[in-house]
Amino acid sequence: MNLLKMQINPALFLFCIITIAVQLSAQERIYDLGYNPQLYHSNYNPDAVNQLGLVKNNYLIVPDTINIPFLEDFARDRLFQRKPWNNLVFDTILRSVQLGSITDSLEFMFDDTSWNYTVNGSTLDSTPKMRDTLILNNDQFDPQITTDTLIVWPAFYRYTLNGGTLDSVKVEPDSTIVYSEFKLIRDPNARWLENQVFINSTNVLEKLSNNVATFDGLNENGLPYDPDQTNSGPADTLTSQAMDLSSFSFNDSLYLSFFYVSTGLGNKPEPEDSLILEFNKNGVWDIVWSSPGFASVNDVIEDWKAVIIPIDDNFYFTKTFQFRFRNKATLTGNNDHWHIDYIYLAANRSDIDTVMRDVSVLNPPTNFLDRYTSMPWNQYEGFEAQETAEELFLSFKNNFSVAQTISFSYQVNEIDGNNIYNIYDFPTQGTSLPPFSPFSIGFPTSNFVPFNINTQSDSVLIELTSYIDEIPSALSTNTDTARMLVPFYNYLAYDDGSAEKAYGLEGPGLKNFAYEFNLNVPDTLRAIQFHFTQINFDASDLLFTLKVWSEINLSGNGNDVLIYEKEFQKPRYVARKNGFVTYRLDTPLLVSGSFYVGWDQTDEENIQVGLDLNNSAQSYMYYKIGNNWNNSLVEAAPMIRPILGKELPVAVPEIEAKAAPEFTIYPNPSNAVYNIKVSEAGKYTYNIFDLQGKRVQNGSFFGDREQFSLQREVAGFYLLQIADLDEQKSYAFRLIKL
Repeated sequence: MNLLKMQINPALFLFCIITIAVQLSAQERIYDLGYNPQLYHSNYNPDAVNQLGLVKNNYLIVPDTINIPFLEDFARDRLFQRKPWNNLVFDTILRSVQLGSITDSLEFMFDDTSWNYTVNGSTLDSTPKMRDTLILNNDQFDPQITTDTLIVWPAFYRYTLNGGTLDSVKVEPDSTIVYSEFKLIRDPNARWLENQVFINSTNVLEKLSNNVATFDGLNENGLPYDPDQTNSGPADTLTSQAMDLSSFSFNDSLYLSFFYVSTGLGNKPEPEDSLILEFNKNGVWDIVWSSPGFASVNDVIEDWKAVIIPIDDNFYFTKTFQFRFRNKATLTGNNDHWHIDYIYLAANRSDIDTVMRDVSVLNPPTNFLDRYTSMPWNQYEGFEAQETAEELFLSFKNNFSVAQTISFSYQVNEIDGNNIYNIYDFPTQGTSLPPFSPFSIGFPTSNFVPFNINTQSDSVLIELTSYIDEIPSALSTNTDTARMLVPFYNYLAYDDGSAEKAYGLEGPGLKNFAYEFNLNVPDTLRAIQFHFTQINFDASDLLFTLKVWSEINLSGNGNDVLIYEKEFQKPRYVARKNGFVTYRLDTPLLVSGSFYVGWDQTDEENIQVGLDLNNSAQSYMYYKIGNNWNNSLVEAAPMIRPILGKELPVAVPEIEAKAAPEFTIYPNPSNAVYNIKVSEAGKYTYNIFDLQGKRVQNGSFFGDREQFSLQREVAGFYLLQIADLDEQKSYAFRLIKL
């Protein structure tokens, strides 16, 4: 056992390849509300209306009031999940109503006419107001489907003329938009009303806890807010759920604190960029703190800073207090990064109370693979000695101002569908952590390698989990666990799946890039995956030639052995954070030993391949400008992955190489009925293919589960492809027919 006490550095090297630009566009205001218009004013509750929350795409997002003290360490993803169908709340009458052009308030007349008044000398004349049409949507499964219309009159004041004096009185409307009987989305696990920020453990060099929230120029799908807008503007927003502060006052010393740092492993904000904190005061957002970007590229990036803000305005002591963070960034890509952690709101604090009394599992256990971060099981089994690192490391951080004694352990499990098989449990061990200190400890992988697997599939998912026992005086109990998933799927990877920079070749003339991979047994190369990350411009119109070599000659004599090429390829952006696009080979290739995948290009611009700064594949990276190959100087890992193994279905244009964990297929194998269970209900279609790529069956379902019989007599392997119609994603799974 090797005991190490050292500074944790999750990035091997911080190497700036290109300038990253961010893009943003102003958020469109949507007027569509979900409500039942046929409710009377006697039911009107102003506090309830104020709590209605955000309106997005004809859905009403209704927050749950959360209590204080409030602590967010981002150990769990508690952002509002987009379209959580399984959490939809339906009332008796389901209506989504779009306000008309005349009705500009939440009140109107349903059973009676409203009037305009004019004074003619000593008399008062009245004429009916123009009626308005509200569009009603009453479809139980899709509130965007128009089913009816409603004719209404706007609310009005009734005027009287008494002896030349003009008096007015508001006529109580007979219908008011209120909080009952509408179609709403409620996510009971959410602390926030958006999901635009990126919760991650990879974008910061020196962390306070395992995860941070990263603000950038990408939307919730990982795409630029506005590819054509090069100016800085509003980008990500993180709005808290409502908090009940009505029982507090100025004397309770309420403070909100947080930690922030700019850039990290990402892009440095410019002077026009900023990070902003706002409090909601009676429906108006007040800026209570902000930090500008850097005035010069030579400015030194500082470490984490603590901010603490008093909540001392009587307008804040309501049942619906909210705060929000937002950033201004360049709107064209993954730019202008800010990171926040440990948001803490509580009473009985002071303006110097910025110590986070917490001990965190700082990073997940390190990957026990030596060369790759992922590889097919047939390339690993029997070659454990050469493919496994000697040690895996656990790391922790003491954020107390005094030393803390902790007890920790780790566990290794195999995940196979709904089944979890324990491979190894490390016995609990104790140690003392100095204040404000990171700590790392290594353990030999021979504790659990080699190991047997409990599946008939050729895909294996190993979970490494690091634990620390709860410390009673700690503010948080969420940061005591961190997990690392080691997938043995159908691809080779040097990267961890998260891009902090972009990589490419620039300049005039022909340029080549080759990425070396090594096999332990011969295999079939089926496709190549790329992650393209948009930085300072849209590269999707650039052309490159996809190439595969069995050999490249570093001596420069030009005797490279090219075994595949496909011209006129273009980068494609995938609508999800760190998503991969798949380029299928026209002709599968039998490869063995070393082979190289890459591209050539004549465009002078960078095609912007995602670059993982937390891993290094430098010794496997080569570039050629002119006649000579050169070993790369970049200590990082481009996000390019060769797909190996069995044939991919010809009908699927893009396959996720990594199976999505939210789908469960059971029983599998089966000789009759299969079940699909999805953690998030939605609208899905599915296709089943045989090993020749022929579609043999298809279907669709709405909800979170489906049952089907595989209508084939031939036993063996089949491929199930499921398409999520809402998210426009596809997933692939193997079926075994007995």
